[in-house]
Amino acid sequence: MPPLPAVFRDAIRALVGVALAHQYLLLFVVVAIEEAGVPLPAPSDVVIAAYGYRARDDPQALAIVVLVCAAASTVGTLVPYALTWRFGEAIALRMAGWLEIDRATVKRWEDRIKRGGFRAVFIGRLVPGARVVMSLLAGTSRSRSTSSHPRSSPRRRSTGRYGCSSG
Repeated sequence: MPPLPAVFRDAIRALVGVALAHQYLLLFVVVAIEEAGVPLPAPSDVVIAAYGYRARDDPQALAIVVLVCAAASTVGTLVPYALTWRFGEAIALRMAGWLEIDRATVKRWEDRIKRGGFRAVFIGRLVPGARVVMSLLAGTSRSRSTSSHPRSSPRRRSTGRYGCSSG
């Protein structure tokens, strides 16, 4: 096997150097891209596991990995949500088509999200393979994250300051 040309070898070294110098930024970008629905060659879970393994002996580094992943997941999820909030059902159906999800399934989940609000989105995002789709449908359903929050519930307001509410 012939050796790798010097230009490629130097480019790979430079890329690895940048990745090591900005490792948390790289983690953020990889997780956010996948959460936005862009398929990657390998799941971001593999990258997260590698970062977690490297940080296993340092609680502060492990906390940074967790916080970066949480922030990246949030930002990445907001991309399809914002797109469908702004451009409506047409873009959601187009993106669902790319994910091989039929129109009837989209309508069924839209209705569930309209009825269940945040709770329906939260539960739907726990279903394997449905994370991105839930963000798309939440945007078309105009679901707000506060729609089932206890503080925004009329029942919560009527039970007093420390009352309990199921949302």
